[in-house]
Formats: sequence, C-alpha cells, structure tokens
Amino acid sequence: ASDGEGPTMVKVRRSGGFLGRTKEGGAELAPSAAHVAALRNLIAQRDVTPSKPKGADRYIYEFEVDGRKVVVHEGDMSPELRAVANELLES
Repeated sequence: ASDGEGPTMVKVRRSGGFLGRTKEGGAELAPSAAHVAALRNLIAQRDVTPSKPKGADRYIYEFEVDGRKVVVHEGDMSPELRAVANELLES
C-alpha cells in the first residue's frame, strides 16, 4: 500500500538466541508512518548489502512490509529498528 491507501501490514519474526525460540508479531500501520518508511528503506538497502551474523546465540529478525522481506542479524540492528521490532513483538 502507498500513501492514500489503507493501512500497511508490517510483520516481524525473531528467531535464534540462546534458547532458539521464535516469536512473531505485526500491526497495521498508516502507509505514511515513520516505521513503514524506515522498513522500506531498510529493505532497499539490504537488497544491495545483506546483513551478516555477528556471533553465536544472537537473534535473527525477519521484517516484512509490502510483501517484501528482509533479514537483519541482531548485531546490525539500529536502536530505531530495535524499537520497531520490540513494539511489534509486544503487539
């Protein structure tokens, strides 16, 4: 969805970590929401530069927006992206 259309579904899936548990969450956000724009930018960047693992027992996050997915390893998470993930995982 783009501006002027209905809400955009944003999903996150966190896997890995010491216990290997998987948790999922998501929310419908306005297409103009800062989170949606940040994730679209991230997906565009990761198409060029994929995220790489930064150690054992770390989380792996998979974000989905507009039907496109991006995988981000815990060591590559910005504070803003971590906040989005935490918010979606708590919903």
